[in-house]
Amino acid sequence: MAGNHLSRASLLKRLNQRYSFPNFATEDLRVPHARSLKVGTNASQEVNMPMLNPALLLPTLAAFLAAIGMAIPQQPATQNEDQDRAAISQFLDRFLDAWNKHDVHAFALLFAEDADFTNVAGTHAQGRAAIEAFHTTPFATMFKDSHQTAKIRSIRFLRLDLAAVDVDWELTGARDRNGNPRPYRKGLINSIMARQENGAWLFLIVHNTDLTDILGPPK
Repeated sequence: MAGNHLSRASLLKRLNQRYSFPNFATEDLRVPHARSLKVGTNASQEVNMPMLNPALLLPTLAAFLAAIGMAIPQQPATQNEDQDRAAISQFLDRFLDAWNKHDVHAFALLFAEDADFTNVAGTHAQGRAAIEAFHTTPFATMFKDSHQTAKIRSIRFLRLDLAAVDVDWELTGARDRNGNPRPYRKGLINSIMARQENGAWLFLIVHNTDLTDILGPPK
């Protein structure tokens, strides 16, 4: 678009700053000799046509494609995908075990040290310690008699060490903030999980959603 037009010199300057390439001047992209081209009806006009240096053209083109979002996306390896899916499934078992034992410390250990958690009301806690503190009172009150079941809806590997994981959950035996029974709840956890050096997977980002009022109890 005209409003976003950049001269070649400006584009090269931005690419140099972003990708720490050598400081390409306009002359750097030319070989020492240039061709002359006769133009015009009587071929009386001569225009110098600089030749681009192939050795410098390729990295510049690659940087340009990356800068405008056209770089080829990384394809995750598939040789360990089955193992990773199994590890994420085992993670969900530990998650449910911690919840149903109302063990807030074990629950918090399922989150990365720098994890982000947002509950169904939109309240946010950052960091494992804060997430544990955030759940301490609810585990001792609202959820002390609750029982949760869950099933993985989908797993999408974003990178070798990152996966988007959606989990459907159902909860019985919970109470509201006033102590009134909430016999049935249902929701969806949207999460990004990160694989650790030991191969285990932990929550990195979690956004919980309560769908009870939308879907209603099972019939």
